[in-house]
Amino acid sequence: METITLTPVIGGPAEHRFWRLGREPSTVSAARRLIRRQLMEWAADELAEDASVITSELVTNALLHARGPIVLTLRLLPGTGAGVRIDVLDQGPCDGPGRTGIAPPASPPEHMETGGRGLHLVACLAHDWGSVSGADGHTVWAVLRGPAGSPMSPCPKGSSSL
Repeated sequence: METITLTPVIGGPAEHRFWRLGREPSTVSAARRLIRRQLMEWAADELAEDASVITSELVTNALLHARGPIVLTLRLLPGTGAGVRIDVLDQGPCDGPGRTGIAPPASPPEHMETGGRGLHLVACLAHDWGSVSGADGHTVWAVLRGPAGSPMSPCPKGSSSL
């Protein structure tokens, strides 16, 4: 049974979608499918692979480290080939309103460690990313740029540092 409730923004622009996610194990794979489907609808297929990985990592972190509902948002950025922004909002632990600048651990996990790679992957794939906390909860966001204006990410794809 699908654990995702598709909730498009009522009265919002066609370039903005959000979904309320369940807290079941199948949530991560369902979120990936939603992101891929929406990017195909927007003819932004070239972003689907990286967006899918980023979505997996952010939703997984929300499931593991937060409580309450999770909201996944996808926004098509203005301009031809400009890209997308992915937001994952949760009610997770935070240091209070206004906290920003969540960062991956100072060094990648050791080779045999089974976790700790998620935010390193996000940092490598996203053009920009961060977090903000407020009255609604804690949001971690990532921006992917389209091919028209893609500067190199800070972590080259294929890097062995992951």
